[in-house]
Amino acid sequence: MLMAIGARTLQFFQDAGRFARFGGAIATVSCYKGFSCKEGAHGVGQACTEAFVLSFVSILALDFALAVIAKAVYQSFWPIKGIVGG
Repeated sequence: MLMAIGARTLQFFQDAGRFARFGGAIATVSCYKGFSCKEGAHGVGQACTEAFVLSFVSILALDFALAVIAKAVYQSFWPIKGIVGG
């Protein structure tokens, strides 16, 4: 029971960190696009579309990079041993 509570707590903090990083990426991209948009409704609409697409791509890239880093850290602490000859 105690381990399950600890596992849920660890998962909560990992998810909170991930949400903060993704939220920071979205906020950064949206602020940049908002401050550098062109005049008029067309410019604002174009900036919103660009911000959405760039935010989506940045979340995918950030998630991929974090997964690669997490896998490398995990394998450095707990190396995978082969079934035969390991």
